[in-house]
Amino acid sequence: MVDHPDNLLIRYLRARKYDSKAAFIMARDSIKFFHNQGFRDVIQKGELDLIQYPLESGFIYFYGHDLEGNAVLYLAPRFHKPKESPVEKFSKIIMYIMAQGYLLLGDKKVTVVVDLKGLSLSNIEYANVKFASDILANNFPEVLSRVLIFNAPWIFSSIWSVITSFLDPVVKDKVQFCSQEDLQKFIATNQLPVSLDGTNTHEYNYKTPSIEEASTKFQDAEYERLMAERKELAYAFLGKSQEWVDGKSVEDDRDALAQKLSENFRELSPYIWSPSYYHRNGFIQNFDEAYF
Repeated sequence: MVDHPDNLLIRYLRARKYDSKAAFIMARDSIKFFHNQGFRDVIQKGELDLIQYPLESGFIYFYGHDLEGNAVLYLAPRFHKPKESPVEKFSKIIMYIMAQGYLLLGDKKVTVVVDLKGLSLSNIEYANVKFASDILANNFPEVLSRVLIFNAPWIFSSIWSVITSFLDPVVKDKVQFCSQEDLQKFIATNQLPVSLDGTNTHEYNYKTPSIEEASTKFQDAEYERLMAERKELAYAFLGKSQEWVDGKSVEDDRDALAQKLSENFRELSPYIWSPSYYHRNGFIQNFDEAYF
């Protein structure tokens, strides 16, 4: 679901306690971050440009929602292979996942469910943990609802003491340790997979797509028209925003332009956004409608 532009700005404002200057700096730095990290390339090149084992193994994936309607992101660190995923490659996986989350979330948040079953020291790479924590706190503000950690082995206490030394406070405050049974306090049994004592029979089953399945549309004359339309709509939206700031009653006109921007995004997305596992399996339709 494509969100209203205001809701994105509100996330930054909330993250900085409604300090407009601090929120502006945070938003500016996020834009720089995504540009420097090649976010546009990540969504355009898609899954075939990523290391495959995190996708194939079920290391990290979205499925279903919690009791508050937030999307659930499952994470199984036992599948992590640090030697195959240095930060520069791991970062692309995280950005890819969060990009899909952007389409799935709308104005909702994400609950991360971390199953530490089978974890060993060979699965731990602190630089990757820090990257994931930092990107959530600094570049996807007010997106994280909670992190539920369960099945922690005895070795995790020493691992956790290291992680907490650099974990962003925003993320740290949302971490909750629980038992597998406690998950049902946050996620309905019909949303939890059978493997976690739920009743949902869905099984994550990623298959590497063909080039055709993962390709964006050729950027033809229609693409150029949509890009020109988007530029025109963006300027019009900014103009109405200025009128609104000046005290004019233009809320309806402004919201109508926001809706047109959303519709434009839906039409433009196949040209710039590589279809993902979530598109191929019907979880994301029309690039702005989520179905779990």
